[in-house]
Amino acid sequence: MAQLFSLGHIRFMTWLEFLHKLSLMIGLGVDAVILYYVVPAFRRTRNIAFLFIAIACVVSVIGTVSDCTVDYRGLSESDYILFKTLRYFGYCLDFIFWAIGVVLLVRTALAGLQPIKKDDAEVPKVVVSHWKCSKCGEELEGQFTSCWKCGATKET
Repeated sequence: MAQLFSLGHIRFMTWLEFLHKLSLMIGLGVDAVILYYVVPAFRRTRNIAFLFIAIACVVSVIGTVSDCTVDYRGLSESDYILFKTLRYFGYCLDFIFWAIGVVLLVRTALAGLQPIKKDDAEVPKVVVSHWKCSKCGEELEGQFTSCWKCGATKET
């Protein structure tokens, strides 16, 4: 029975290792796709928000590569603690750079919007009346200062 449990434990651990590596590869793929679009966007617009997002992706890629390549079993206790501390710092940097990039993008997008008016009744409306040309009798809209037909100017 102990041997059966041990074999089941090995299969379960192998499955977990597979899922761990799969999640890391998916993360690398997502970062690669984001970098594919963000780097040209930064070159085209020079919007620093894209630079922050690119840095976040690079930090994530570095962390993923280190997760795939570092063998924890070969590290001393102090090296393990140092590595994990740096790795958690990388996680924090990743989120911080993503947050800064997104905030800057939203801020840029919102800068071009006009404020919403509460009530159209508060905006004064200018009504321009029509006028009749004294020379040819043509009926004209109020914004025009001269007659289109004969060229006479509006009399005030």
